[in-house]
Amino acid sequence: MAFNAVGIDPNNPAKVFTACREHLCISEDAGKTWQVTKPDPERIDASGKIQNWEHFTLATASFQVDPQNPERVYMSDFLGVWRSRDGGRTWKVCTQGIINSCLKSLAPLNGKPGRVLAGSYDTGVLVSDDYGVTWRSVVGKWDAGCFYEERRDKYPSFLDYLANTSALCQVPDRPNVVFCGLCISQTGGPSTILHSEDYGTTWEVFGEGYVKTQSIKDIVIDPANSARMYLSQGGKPETGGGIYTSEDRGKTWRKLDT
Repeated sequence: MAFNAVGIDPNNPAKVFTACREHLCISEDAGKTWQVTKPDPERIDASGKIQNWEHFTLATASFQVDPQNPERVYMSDFLGVWRSRDGGRTWKVCTQGIINSCLKSLAPLNGKPGRVLAGSYDTGVLVSDDYGVTWRSVVGKWDAGCFYEERRDKYPSFLDYLANTSALCQVPDRPNVVFCGLCISQTGGPSTILHSEDYGTTWEVFGEGYVKTQSIKDIVIDPANSARMYLSQGGKPETGGGIYTSEDRGKTWRKLDT
């Protein structure tokens, strides 16, 4: 049996979420026992079959627990965003404003109630200010210093540049600061780290020392020291793939020996 994604409640590490073929499961005892959760009842047809449930569980990319309410859990997949208001026992799909986008990363933000960021495979960063009910793109609202502004000749549209948002993370002790990692786009745009100081409303390109010819897979902040960050990049080690670290909140990066 293949498992696509695993999520852990940061407020209760014994609570674990996972998705596998046709099932989404929750454990309250650190994985010793599991319960199968239920989908949105509106997606059950007259025959009792769950519409798109198999695609949902096969394509689950991320679980995130709302830092301000552990009963509110978010999950992303190829269909959009799913939200639970009862700790993951039942789920409802939330796709209003999400147009032809496959979602990957999620970040419900601490310090700004209702705001959730979502990273898509094809349209950059989406934002919700009503706990995931409705969504809008923030692609067209970047600062003038953005890489795009410097490369108008090569990247004629934001969509060319923002093809795959692979990672989102919030700085714990500076909740207004959010980082975003972009993979190489389908049109050849570079991998890039983006930085926001207004809870993801506006963004700028940030940091040096990582490889822009290899896809960014994830960005992680040390919970004990928010100045220390880790970045994973795909590809072979000789072409820049591997783990990078920063000791100055993402301004400069160096590759770790592996």
